[in-house]
Amino acid sequence: MNIYTDYYTNQAREYAEYRPTYPEELYNFLVDYAPKNSKVLDCCTGTGQAALELAKRFRCITAIDINKEQIKYATKRDNIAYRVAAAEQSGIDANSIDLITVATGIHWLNLEEFYCEAKRILTPQGIIAIWGYGATSITPEIDSILDHFTGVTLKDYWDDALWLAWNDYEGLPFPFKTIGDPGFMITKELTLDELRNYLFTWTTYQRYIKERESDPYEEIRRDLEAAWGNPNHKRTVSWAITMKLGKAN
Repeated sequence: MNIYTDYYTNQAREYAEYRPTYPEELYNFLVDYAPKNSKVLDCCTGTGQAALELAKRFRCITAIDINKEQIKYATKRDNIAYRVAAAEQSGIDANSIDLITVATGIHWLNLEEFYCEAKRILTPQGIIAIWGYGATSITPEIDSILDHFTGVTLKDYWDDALWLAWNDYEGLPFPFKTIGDPGFMITKELTLDELRNYLFTWTTYQRYIKERESDPYEEIRRDLEAAWGNPNHKRTVSWAITMKLGKAN
C-alpha cells in the first residue's frame, strides 16, 4: 500500500481547505536566495499551496505530485504548470531548475533517489528548500490532550515517514551546502470544529477510521470540548516550521 496515494486521494478536498498555510516571510526569504526570474520546481505540491505563493514571486513554476486527485484540487495560475509525476523521476531537463521546493512532503520520498534527481536538475548555483511542520501548540491543557491523541490513540497508525515529519525532520540527511533554518512559525485562528477538520486530514486519522471503522476523535471529544470552552471561540494555533535550505554547489 502506498499510504500517500491511498489516503490523500480520499481527503484531497479537505486537505486543500483545512491545512494551514505557510507565512509570507518564508517565501520572501526564498527570494533573497533565488533570483525572481528563477525556474522553480515544487515537489509533492499536493493542492498547490506552496506553488501558488511561489508563483507570486517567481517567473515559472512547475508543480508535481504523484497523486492526481491532489492535483485536481490545486489552485490554478497562469505561470504554474501542474503535472502528475514523482519527485524522484521528475522528467525535468538537467541543469534547468534554479529553485527546488518541498513543503511538508520530503518524508514521503525515497531520499537517495530524490537527492540524485535534485542534483541532476539544479543549475550550478541552484537552491533547494525543504520545510515542514509537526505538532500544534495551543494551550498547555489542550496540547496535553492532543499529545495523548497523537501518542496513544493513534500510536499504532503512524508510519515511520510521518514520525520523521512530526519530529521536526531530526536526523534527515541533507547532502547540500546548508544555508540555515530561519525558524519560521505558522499561526492560525481556529474554532474547535476547524481544528477537528484539520485533524481529519491526517493520514494516521484516516488509517484509524479505515482499519477500526470508528472515529478516533470520539476518544478525546469530551476532554477537548471542556478544555476549549465555547466551540465557536477562535483560539490561536501555532506550528513551528523546520526548514533545510541548501546550495547545489
